[in-house]
Amino acid sequence: MIDSGINSPYDLFDKAGGKLHGLGMGDLEYWHTLRKMSRDPFALLRITGLTEFPGYNESSSPLQNCDVAITEFGKNVLDGKEDWVERKGINEWYGGVHLQGALPRWRWDSSAQTIKDTGSER
Repeated sequence: MIDSGINSPYDLFDKAGGKLHGLGMGDLEYWHTLRKMSRDPFALLRITGLTEFPGYNESSSPLQNCDVAITEFGKNVLDGKEDWVERKGINEWYGGVHLQGALPRWRWDSSAQTIKDTGSER
């Protein structure tokens, strides 16, 4: 979406929220994900005009005048040249599955549009 010209956090939420609402992604989860994606090292996104993400029960108005851009590393991830999880690691729960480490056992297969068992973790 960002690579197609959407660069506002609110516009991104509008587009992503419509697709991810069925998975339970509301505004708090969206801001949390955007924060993780823009955090160094290995940031996928750069957010300009923002000093700090709003906390729980705080207004999201600080995000109104921000721009979101994809980093060079993020472009490489999109192109399949880099793997964000291998570089940064992961420790998250998704749908009852605990993904952890630099090479979690379960990975999303974009071509098959399904989760696959890699057979190992590291």
